Amino acid sequence: MKITELKELFYGQGALVLCCGFYLIWWCAAFRPGKHGTTLPSGICLGIAVICGLMGVIFSVKGIRGIPARREHVSGLNILAAAAVAYFLLLIVTLLTSWRRRQVWCAIFCTTVCPTRRGT
Repeated sequence: MKITELKELFYGQGALVLCCGFYLIWWCAAFRPGKHGTTLPSGICLGIAVICGLMGVIFSVKGIRGIPARREHVSGLNILAAAAVAYFLLLIVTLLTSWRRRQVWCAIFCTTVCPTRRGT
C-alpha cells in the first residue's frame, strides 16, 4: 500500500465531510420557517454539496481500490445486517423524537410502498 492511496482516501472522506456541511447549510437556508421558495445562495450551497459528494466518492473509491485485499474481511452479510439494524434504530429514534410523526410515516410509506407513477 502506497501513501498515495491513503491520501486519496483521506481527501475523499474530507470531501464527503464538506458535502455534509454544505448540505446542512442548504437545508437550513431552504427550509427556514417563514421563508418560501429557494434562493440563489441556498442553490449554490446545494451545488457545492453535490460536487463535493461526487469528488468524495471518486477519491474514496480510488483510494480503496489501491489498497491490497486481505483474507480476513468481514462478511458482506454482516455489513448488510448491521446496515438494516442501523436503519431501524435511526427510524425508531426519529419517530420517538419527531413532533411530525405523521409526516415521517407518510414519507416512508409514499417512497417505499406507493412510488409515484409518471406519465399517467
